[in-house]
Amino acid sequence: MSFKSIDGNFLDITNDELDNQLILRTLTKKTKLKIRKYYDKTVQDLIEGEQKDYLRWCYFNLEKISFTEDILKEIKIPKKYYINKPGINKELGEELEKTLRGEKTSKYHFNKYKFHKDRLKKDKS
Repeated sequence: MSFKSIDGNFLDITNDELDNQLILRTLTKKTKLKIRKYYDKTVQDLIEGEQKDYLRWCYFNLEKISFTEDILKEIKIPKKYYINKPGINKELGEELEKTLRGEKTSKYHFNKYKFHKDRLKKDKS
């Protein structure tokens, strides 16, 4: 892949180098998620499909993924729960889920995506 630099020269960058350069990907409503089972879905598709809990999980558990502020509001992440990106904070995500769903919520609900991933690993063995 080639990119034109400010001075007009072309820079050749491989996909691996580009991946290593990715510091933070801020998603908008039109952005396709490009991960797991929602690979071809946009953020808006997930919001409309009541997958807000999955988007919250992505925010707290995927280091280089963030959302615009309007999306954070729409998926019910208050400002006091914002985290520094790139970075993760699983505990804060679990705390928010308990707050949103009430104290009787089991850990399974928030961690169901991780549980599903771990179960797939066992099935392949």
